[in-house]
Amino acid sequence: MLAEPPPTQADVHFRVLGIPVRVHPFFWIITLIIGMRGDSAPPAEVLSWIVAVFVSILIHELGHALVQRRFGGQPRIVLHGMGGLEDWQSVAIAIVRHARKY
Repeated sequence: MLAEPPPTQADVHFRVLGIPVRVHPFFWIITLIIGMRGDSAPPAEVLSWIVAVFVSILIHELGHALVQRRFGGQPRIVLHGMGGLEDWQSVAIAIVRHARKY
């Protein structure tokens, strides 16, 4: 199972809809390497690739985080070299806690 990478000084931190997001430097490195396709990709295409991957994975993880928040959890998102990470144990606990109310 993938674990959250340790924080670094190069992490990018921001919030989306009040949900904290941390982007680990390996996210950018791996996305760049995949987008370069060797030496043949023009810089504009590589930049477009990086933006598309970043937005896609962020929106995907935001969906998980919003479900967690809906069920009483305190979500946070980490984007790292292997994609994104959401604390699923917290999601499960929040859903069970919500279900027990009924």
